[in-house]
Amino acid sequence: MTIYYVDTTTGDDGDSGETEELAWETVGQVNGSSFDPGDSILFKRGETFDTDTRLEAPSSGSPGNVITFGDYGTGALPIIDGGTDTGGFFANNESYLTIQNIEFTGGTGDCVHLGGDNLILQDCAIHDPAKTACVVDGPAATRHDILIDGCTIYNVPDSSGAAYHGILIQYTSTSGYADGPVDITISNNYIYDNGGDATLDHGIYVKDCDGCIIEHNTCENNVSDNIKVNGNNANTIVRYNIMFDSPGQGLDLSGTQTAGQGNQAYYNISYSNGAAGILFGGNCDGWEIYNNTFVNNGLTVSDGQLQVTDGAESNTIKNNIFYSDEAVVGESRQAIEVESETEATANTWDYNCVVLLNSDDSATPYRVTGDDPVKQTLAEWKVTTGQADNSINSDPSFIDVGGDDFHLALGSPCIEAGVDVGLTNDYDGVPLGRGVNPDTGASETLKGGPPGL
Repeated sequence: MTIYYVDTTTGDDGDSGETEELAWETVGQVNGSSFDPGDSILFKRGETFDTDTRLEAPSSGSPGNVITFGDYGTGALPIIDGGTDTGGFFANNESYLTIQNIEFTGGTGDCVHLGGDNLILQDCAIHDPAKTACVVDGPAATRHDILIDGCTIYNVPDSSGAAYHGILIQYTSTSGYADGPVDITISNNYIYDNGGDATLDHGIYVKDCDGCIIEHNTCENNVSDNIKVNGNNANTIVRYNIMFDSPGQGLDLSGTQTAGQGNQAYYNISYSNGAAGILFGGNCDGWEIYNNTFVNNGLTVSDGQLQVTDGAESNTIKNNIFYSDEAVVGESRQAIEVESETEATANTWDYNCVVLLNSDDSATPYRVTGDDPVKQTLAEWKVTTGQADNSINSDPSFIDVGGDDFHLALGSPCIEAGVDVGLTNDYDGVPLGRGVNPDTGASETLKGGPPGL
């Protein structure tokens, strides 16, 4: 288990690289070397390495003995600038690697390419790539058990029709998730100001995966959507994320998922997005949508907080707050919009708080579109769906909507207004089970005490 040092200022590729005084100089020297399981390759902080060479993983680690690419010294993260090369980092079918505390930028293609298994990308910065910032693209056999955690990802360019993303996880296959990446976790990342194409660029984009977990991420101003799950996915969990200020959807669930595939979205917060807070697009079936808070979305189009398009069926929507108190563009306002009575009756709805405030449409927060659009009261929605007996149309009494604090104030009608759906912790990590029933929305408040206590 050897530690190698790289110092672009005083290093020399003719030295051993095994001490700080005998450090290597270039990324090319790293790429051309072979390493043993347990080795570490450390780049000096405060320095920028090359501008024409991406870092490539030349060797694999082993279980319990990963190869680590990291940092040493003090100051800013070491920068690897791909320059005229295709990107900043490239692994292709390597295993048991950790890449941490490095800033990647530049290149002529995708900046960080994670090809292999048992890979960890942690506490890195990725920005200003030519295309997508971070990519996992390939079949299950060679793309599994990958963690992307604690990274800051920003300034992905406008793809102008080519589709660039902050993080892309996919494998294009007619078999969908049966062939795609497996057990990918995207957690604790700050992903912002990415993309520019109004329909194709996204903060996080996941397609045809099995066991992808998207959790504890902050997604801000990603164009078009902050998070999009598309294609045919199984066992995808979207939880504990906050998504805001996108001109598109906060959370876009599209594609051909079917009932029984274990896809869930719970305890997320989606607010101030230009289009819907959450979209069920196409034949998006079988999702379980629990305890999310959607606030003042649909600011530039009249999609409202939840939009359900043609063919989205067999989804379960419980314990959510759909709230709006701001004007939107368009002929109508609504908290929930469904394409037709088919989508209204083919999905399961209950224990939700659905409310419009400060609007001529306050009494009719539901809208069934189609050839003859109809706005509906809660009572009318209950008749249309034959459901929602435990849903409410009341102000949830957030602590401070203007300050983006969506915890529930004491006396909120959403306190203990939900139903047990088998979850254990709220958005803040507060354990459930201290009241008779869970609260509606993403935060849990003990009746008679302050939020989260």
